[in-house]
Amino acid sequence: MGDEQPPTGRAVTMREVREALGHNVDRSPVPEEQPTALTDDERSMLRYALDLAEDHIANEPTEFTDADRDAVESLKRLANGPVVAYRNLWQPGVLLCREHGNGWAGLTPLTSDDLPDGGICTHGDPADPSDVCGRDVLA
Repeated sequence: MGDEQPPTGRAVTMREVREALGHNVDRSPVPEEQPTALTDDERSMLRYALDLAEDHIANEPTEFTDADRDAVESLKRLANGPVVAYRNLWQPGVLLCREHGNGWAGLTPLTSDDLPDGGICTHGDPADPSDVCGRDVLA
């Protein structure tokens, strides 16, 4: 990678950026013990920037991957507030509290806005009610 620069007068695509950085990008999430708190102004600006990104993706669909779209969607959910629970898209009845859902791949983080009626953590053995977490995810 060294001193390589894009030719002058040519826009660099997101795909080229990803390919150039590919193996050097740390995609691990922020550790739970280091939460990132946003001010209201920062949250508003983040929402605005994500709306612009979403519009750009819609106008230039070949420039972006499904992972890019998913990342913007996930960030939009996070910009709405702290994660209170996780949902498994392949098992819609599964709702996990932060303790049982944090760190698992393939789960969608949810904010309280996503759960206006609340919800109960379903982690455990549904055949044995005494072995189900049952925590109110909004508590």
